[in-house]
Amino acid sequence: MLLMMAGVLIFFIFGCLSSAIIKKPVNSSLNGTELQCKRYRYNVETSLNTSIVCSVLIILLIGFYFVLNRELLSLLGSSDFGDKVSNGIIGHLQIFANIFCILLIATITKKKWYALIPIAIIFAYNAIVGVKYNLILVFLGGLMLRVYIGKLRISLVYLAITAILAFAMGVCVYLVEFRFNGTKITNDIVVQVIQHLMKYLFSGVLALEESLKHVVPTNNLMILFQPIITIINMVTLNSLKIPYPSVNNTWDGWVNIGLNGDMPVNVDTFFGAIYSYVGFGGMIVALLIFAFIFYWMFIKTKNSENIWFKAAYVAAVSPLVLSWFSYYYNLLTFYEMPIILVIIGLISKIKNKTEKV
Repeated sequence: MLLMMAGVLIFFIFGCLSSAIIKKPVNSSLNGTELQCKRYRYNVETSLNTSIVCSVLIILLIGFYFVLNRELLSLLGSSDFGDKVSNGIIGHLQIFANIFCILLIATITKKKWYALIPIAIIFAYNAIVGVKYNLILVFLGGLMLRVYIGKLRISLVYLAITAILAFAMGVCVYLVEFRFNGTKITNDIVVQVIQHLMKYLFSGVLALEESLKHVVPTNNLMILFQPIITIINMVTLNSLKIPYPSVNNTWDGWVNIGLNGDMPVNVDTFFGAIYSYVGFGGMIVALLIFAFIFYWMFIKTKNSENIWFKAAYVAAVSPLVLSWFSYYYNLLTFYEMPIILVIIGLISKIKNKTEKV
């Protein structure tokens, strides 16, 4: 717990320093001239229309992929199914689907109520794939972006409903897995799933102390950015080696928590994972890097008229919402999503300039 408090404090201090150093834009699309506000509303509406069209196309492509690979359908409900469809072309299609789903949640209006259809299909697909953080972070990312663009106000009721819905999504993922495995859904099964998720709500903090007994940190920060190193190796045909922390040879990554020590878990929070990877000194440097990047993105996108840039910021920071659980920046998804959104944002910016000319 002290490590998490120290991590949050360090992150906050570095963020404040970064926000003081980085030059802030003068104009605001939300509080500027009437022309700026109209242009901003137009960009939001355009992004909604684009997201509807693109999400439908991606859903069709995913469907076509399964038509060509029908053997995958026999694996529904198994961990093998999730492993196979989370990689390759189908895995990248899922990332694109999640990107546009976030935009749909953020920009949907009563007039365009039919955007709920692709949202529901993408949610259902994420539930079937069985990767819980995808489903939860798409939902939370969409709501965060909706708040960021001024279409939703934060309140205690809103936060409570959001937490309940996110928890319910986790329950749904497990129930879908049980159903595809042929297990009849009973009240006892539902209670077991809820208890299992409740365990995971607190397992990161409780397991941290135990997992640190087995790990000797390395001082090399490369371990925190494995997707970047992997991409560099692929492009340059080099083989930069990532120095993993040394562990007890008999340890499999799981620790037992609970009053009776009978609850096995394998997570140790955002700050705990960084600490176990690179030690306290490395954690300070890593948090400085994260704080500078995230606050730079916030300051540069806060007053931007380009909703795609705002979405890129939200996609980059959304894993921090689950920082009490684990460290997610060793997953390619959370690099790929912001990069794709920035590219779309640049294309949109060029298009808007061309139209003005």
